[in-house]
Amino acid sequence: MNKLVAFGRDLLRNDEGLAMVEYTILLALIAIATIVTIGLVGDKVANAWTNLNGKLTGTNFTAPAGG
Repeated sequence: MNKLVAFGRDLLRNDEGLAMVEYTILLALIAIATIVTIGLVGDKVANAWTNLNGKLTGTNFTAPAGG
């Protein structure tokens, strides 16, 4: 455990390590925002594509509720 703490301290003291930590946090925030956005609008987008497909092919398909 002491080696892990020492490694973390060395990363924070080193400018390159600090930049890596900042980019990692930024990447994690972008990933979380992407997952939340897909979760919120995913069904709406799927239904829109299903409706468009139905109009183009002349079929009437209703997507099941909840995905």
